[in-house]
Amino acid sequence: MEFHVEQTIHAAPADVAQSMFDPDLEDRWTGGKAEKLTPEPIGVGARVRTAACSDCAAPSSQKSPSSSQSAG
Repeated sequence: MEFHVEQTIHAAPADVAQSMFDPDLEDRWTGGKAEKLTPEPIGVGARVRTAACSDCAAPSSQKSPSSSQSAG
């Protein structure tokens, strides 16, 4: 699955990254949900499982019900 979204955010990159990579805030960025698969703190090597949003733009034949990501 491939996504491309571009948005100008008037904030420090570190502040944006702190919010963007927080699995508890996944729904704010993608409309989906994230489940933590490794204990906190989230960092290099942390794993989360994300569930795709139901309103994503990809045709239904290309949608995936979930995927796994690794931080780092």
